[in-house]
Amino acid sequence: MPAKQELNYQEFLEPLLAEEWNGRHQKGFESCLKQARLPWIKTLETSDLSFQPSIDHKIVRDLAGLGFIECCENVVLLGPSGVD
Repeated sequence: MPAKQELNYQEFLEPLLAEEWNGRHQKGFESCLKQARLPWIKTLETSDLSFQPSIDHKIVRDLAGLGFIECCENVVLLGPSGVD
């Protein structure tokens, strides 16, 4: 059994509140997905990008990292309408 640690109130409450917030955030996210009644969930990890050989997979992974937001850059995706 680990030795007892003497924690002040902030050291005790900080991880406790973070865990509570994460749980509520996850439940809210799942609730929104359920209410959306989407026929299926698509993610980049499950997407088959091999259908279009001209797509650079490295660029897609970089965009998925959302680094362009931190750099205050815009991203424009062009293609025919109706393409998912």
